[in-house]
Amino acid sequence: MAIYNTTFLENSSNIAGVADGVNTMTNSWYAYLILIVVFLICFISMKKYDTEAVFLSSSFITLIVSIFMFIKEWISIEVLAIPIVLTLIGIFYVAATK
Repeated sequence: MAIYNTTFLENSSNIAGVADGVNTMTNSWYAYLILIVVFLICFISMKKYDTEAVFLSSSFITLIVSIFMFIKEWISIEVLAIPIVLTLIGIFYVAATK
């Protein structure tokens, strides 16, 4: 059984410090899962609109969240490229179908 260093829970004064500690402890998997959940929640909650527009807006919101995570150094540039590519695909798809 692995023993994790959880001293960040006692030393953190805000939620960002706790999230940073959890992300460090999970080797950045916490940030990846947050991005997936943000995309899914946005996609499902806007399902009453056209699929193309929902995909584009969900990708764009995920891109904004991932930019903040990149600034906080929670994700790498390779992971940041995924929402950028998804947003570009959504833009071209919406432009081609409208």
